[in-house]
Amino acid sequence: MLSVTADSARSLFETSVSCIGGKTCQVGIRDSQGLLAACVAAVREAGVPDGALPQMHISGCPSSCGTHQTGTMGFRGASKLVDGKPQPAFTLFVGGCDAQGREAMGKEVGVLLEQDIPAFLVELGKTVAASGMDYAAWSQANPEGTAEVAKAYLG
Repeated sequence: MLSVTADSARSLFETSVSCIGGKTCQVGIRDSQGLLAACVAAVREAGVPDGALPQMHISGCPSSCGTHQTGTMGFRGASKLVDGKPQPAFTLFVGGCDAQGREAMGKEVGVLLEQDIPAFLVELGKTVAASGMDYAAWSQANPEGTAEVAKAYLG
């Protein structure tokens, strides 16, 4: 059984969830599963420690099958114009919660190009790790911290 599950989640971040995505879903505009795989690979390669990033929720479109708006961090499929041409992107949401009694919709931060999201997460994870806190404590102490790190990727 261990050999069959060798590629399973190794950290809280790697338990992130996504909808089936645009490669399969006729409504989905973005490949949410592909984004998740790219992010997990980048975070592993960078050696970001467990707890430095939260579990993400990724939806390929506004239908919210990945519940992006209720996750601590969520992404929703989008497009972003670059030099007048639409490029694959995702809208970042932070601060959502699906816990009973503490329900909250995440705040929309902005749109990041799909290709930039793994680098953004690595930078965020390293920033959080350098603080000596886990993401939950860091984000509570720095409510705008994730948005501040994201600014460099929103341009």
